[in-house]
Formats: sequence, structure tokens, C-alpha cells
Amino acid sequence: MTEVVHDEQSSPLDEAQEFAAASSYQVRDELVELIERDLLGPWDGEVEVLPPRSAGPGERYLVGRLGPRHDPQSGTDVAGGAVDTEIAAGGDGADGELPELLTMQNAGRMWASSMGLSCVVASGVDTLTVTASWGHYSKAEVLDDAGNLRRSWSRETARYPKHVRFGDGPSQRIPLTMPDARLSGVYLAVDVRPRANGSDAGAHVVELGLVNAQDEPPVNKDAAWLFQPKLAVTAAVEDEAVFCPIDDPLEDFAALDRDTEDRHLRLLYRDELQHAVGRNVAVHAHVRAGERHAYRLETTWLPTYEVPATIAPSAEPGSYLAEAELSMDELATMAPGRLAAGLGPLAAGYEVWLDEQQTRVASLPEALRETAETAIFTALQCAGRIRAGIELLTSPSAPGHEVALEAFRFANLAMALQRRHTTIAAIRESGGLSYAEAADTVRERGAEVASWRPFQLAFVLLNLPSLTDPAHRDRAQSSAALVDLLFFPTGGGKTEAYLGLAAYTFAVRRLQNVVGTGTAARSGESGVAVLMRYTLRLLTAQQFQRAAALVCAAEVLRRAAVDGGDTRWGAEPFRIGLWVGGAVSPNWYDNAAEQISDVRDAPSSKRTGVLQTLACP
Repeated sequence: MTEVVHDEQSSPLDEAQEFAAASSYQVRDELVELIERDLLGPWDGEVEVLPPRSAGPGERYLVGRLGPRHDPQSGTDVAGGAVDTEIAAGGDGADGELPELLTMQNAGRMWASSMGLSCVVASGVDTLTVTASWGHYSKAEVLDDAGNLRRSWSRETARYPKHVRFGDGPSQRIPLTMPDARLSGVYLAVDVRPRANGSDAGAHVVELGLVNAQDEPPVNKDAAWLFQPKLAVTAAVEDEAVFCPIDDPLEDFAALDRDTEDRHLRLLYRDELQHAVGRNVAVHAHVRAGERHAYRLETTWLPTYEVPATIAPSAEPGSYLAEAELSMDELATMAPGRLAAGLGPLAAGYEVWLDEQQTRVASLPEALRETAETAIFTALQCAGRIRAGIELLTSPSAPGHEVALEAFRFANLAMALQRRHTTIAAIRESGGLSYAEAADTVRERGAEVASWRPFQLAFVLLNLPSLTDPAHRDRAQSSAALVDLLFFPTGGGKTEAYLGLAAYTFAVRRLQNVVGTGTAARSGESGVAVLMRYTLRLLTAQQFQRAAALVCAAEVLRRAAVDGGDTRWGAEPFRIGLWVGGAVSPNWYDNAAEQISDVRDAPSSKRTGVLQTLACP
């Protein structure tokens, strides 16, 4: 946690500035720590005392608890017989303990009484050090604010380091809180067996379990529960890396047979290793950089994992894409010759990168090389499709060139307009600026606001031939048909990529006008051009806002063209609709007017539940 030192010179403003200076990573780490202290505990450190007359630890901490061996009984019996009649010393006799609450653990329901892990230990190792620890809460006398003695729950840390020797037997029961393994209490259960497969012939599979076999007391039941239980496992020599990956992607290929997907996943995640399996709990493995064996295993009730940000390559100086033209405004006005020079690096840079990947194939295990070769071959096909899209736009001899080039220019103009107005709306919403002020801010940013990311433009290019030619093989009603899946994390830019294709689709349909003859004739001015489907209501509203901005941009361009005598984009307006049902969006204009009137002066929280577009696109 961030430490704030108070002195005569400090002020609330100083503290506010200090916290404002904290990075998002610091804020995130502090939030994780607060959540862990609140849900798992202990909130006040290793030795904590809960406030007198407060709920016990069973009510205070919601996760990470192991219950005792219990005797199921009716909730009525428990509730009627669980009164703690101890009187606080120094009290007046009226401060007897309140009856315990009728919770799931004292109502005779099931709970977990054990937790542990399974791991693989390398050959030559015959001893592990296992440290079991937990928080033990019991009633103790404490002073309240008035100076009177009250009984309250206090915590002590129980910690038991034990040596587990494989030679002591395949199944062991190591007592922790009792002197004899035949008595009830808390014990460590150990099971050791030779590993049946894997490259290390002398390795062992070790199962470790922390078991709470204490009897459940009639009162003060939390005293028999283990809170914040934890197992930490190392070799006898603590820093020795002895824990093998459970399923190393670089091993055991025979089990995969010829499953293409499994082999591809092993190739992608060959350096992502799992060193233990948790039982009722998660396990964190400590691994040094460059090693494939872990040197320490620890159970954790609230596992976390830091997912690195996926940042698409940019056209930075010295990169493969340094010469690529990504400005939407420039792409909308370039002649075919300049366009070829501006788009060519996207395909050439991708091919250079794939050549580098090809040189790495020889260093892979033999069983993964064929999978790697297949992946590179598929990627080279994508590079070829990108080149085909560039050729369609830049080669006058390519079938459909003129239509594709004009549609591409229209799409870039519409996308640039959409990007600027979407940014203006975001600035106005967050900063409270007027439209003119927000527009000036966007104008100062220049081409940065209306530029493609390389992968977005590449995705558009590789789909242009099939969108332009209705008879293209990728659209055939056969196994030759192709569907592209753009897989990228949230916030990576997927929306811009498919909106660019949507804008191109709007334009090419209008330019082609009527496709087919007779009963098969289809007009580009009629019907639905693009279907978008979302599974989350909040995402639907957000994406509808973005798509509405694009449709408005396309309609602005169409009207301007018509006013200038250019009728290529048709007389029919570009439109967008939302099919979500009357409960989410009104079906009739009268209903819409009524809802807008109702929420015009309502709190913003209510407004977001009715209006699907929160800012004018």
C-alpha cells in the first residue's frame, strides 16, 4: 500500500497530488491487495483482533477456509443450542455473547475440509520441504473503547514446516496439530508414485493435501476452522529447481496423434508451462528466467495473472512498415502509382517477417516443425491475398479496378469522417467542451486521429477482391469459401477494421448498382449490406454508436456528391437499424418521443438504459 506521512507541512491537497501521480499499475496492485485482505484476510496483519461483539472470522472472510469434520444436524437445533453463555469479565452480566448466526457452515451443509496440489518432481529427488500454515482464531479477552474487558476473536499464525521423504512410504499421513496420526486434528496427506510417462524416467508424481479433521465444537465453531490456509513446497535445498512441467508442450507428441489443433496450440504456447494442479485451490509456481523447472510452489486462493498488452506493430522508422501509408485522408486521394508505393510495404514487410520465422523452424523439436511449416504456409497465403488487394486497387488491367479504387477512396473518406466525429463526441463527453472547441482539438491532432493501424489496413486489403467480385471463389457455395476471423484483444482496434470493410461494402454495392439478371438481379441500393451481432447489451450499444457514426459519415458524403451532380452513390440514403426488441429500443416514433421526453430531465443513469446513442454521431 502507498504510505502517506502526515506532518505539519502536509495537506489534503498534497496527498491528493501524491495519489494522482500513482501509475495505473500501482493503483491496480493496491486494489488487488485490498480485495485480498477483505475477502481472504487477515485484514489487520498476521496478529489481528476483531472488534468486540463483531461477526466472527467465518462471517468476516468469505474465501480460503477449511472446515472441520462436521456432524450434520438440523438448523433449528444449531440455532437453539449455539449460545455462548460466557460472560465478559468485568461486565455487569448483561453483555453475554450473542448466539452465532445461522450460516451455511453451522446449518449442517457441506464444506471443503481439505486443499492441496499435485506436482511432478524430477528424478534424483527424494525429499521435499512442505510448509503448511493457516490462521487460527480463538476467543480472547480484549479492552473495548470504554476500557471494559470483552471477549473477541483473535488470530494466531500456525506454521508447520515438514520434510516429506519419499522413502517413508507411498502414502503418508503426517500429523500437524496432534501428536499421533491416529487422533483427529490437522494433518498433511502425502501420496507418492512413479511417473508413468514423460522424458524423465525417474520422476515422481507427488500429491499433497492439508486436511482439517478436527471435530466440530458445539460453540465457537470458527475456532476449529482453518483460515487463510497455505502450502509452500520446495526441495530440501530451497532454491533447487526440481518441479517439472506437468505437460511440457515440447514433449509427449505421441499422445497427440495427428490432431492439427493440439499441435498448433503446442507450437504457440511452447513456453507457457504448468507445474502443478491445485485441489480446491490454485497454485503459483516460481520459475527463474530461462528455466523450465520451478523451484517453489505455493497455493493461492485468489490467483492473479498479468496479461501483457498486445500492441499491434506500427509504421515506426526502421521497421518493416516504415514506408507504409496509413493516413485515411492520403489513401482517399492517391493515384494508383503512389497508392502502390504506399500499400506495398504492408505485404512486403509481412513477407520479410515470415522469412525470419522460417529460419526459426529448424530450432524447434522435430515433431513441431511440420506444424510450424503449415502455419507459415497459411500466413504466406494471407500475404498473397494482401498483394491481390493491392493489385486490384493499383493495376488498371485488374478486373473491377475502377470500381474497387473508387469504393476504396469512399471508404477512407467515410472512415476519416467517422474517426474525427467519434473523437469529437468522446472529447465533449469527457471534457465538457463545446462542439467547436472539441473540433479544434481534433484538428490540432492532424492525421493521427484518422489513421489506420497496419493490421487493420491489411485486413481490409486481403478482403477487397472477394467483396468486389460477387463470383469470387472465396464466396462460392463450396469448401473453397473462406471466412476470416480477426482475433485481437479488447481495445486492439478490431472495430475500425470491420467498419472499414463495411464502408467499402456500402460503396462497392452502390457503384455496381444492379448485379445479375432476371430473377437473380440484385440492386446495390436495396437490402441489408452488413449484419453485426453482439452478445452483450452494453457492447451492442457501444458498437451501434460507432457504426451509426460511420453510416452518418457515408450519408454526408452521398448527399454532398448528389448536390454536386454525382449520382454514383445512389438516391437511396444509407441507413442503420437496431434489432433488439421493444424493451431495449422503441419500435415506433411515438414511443421514442415519449421515452426521450421522460428521461430528458432524468438522472444520467436512467438515460443510459433507454438511449442507444448517447452522443450525436
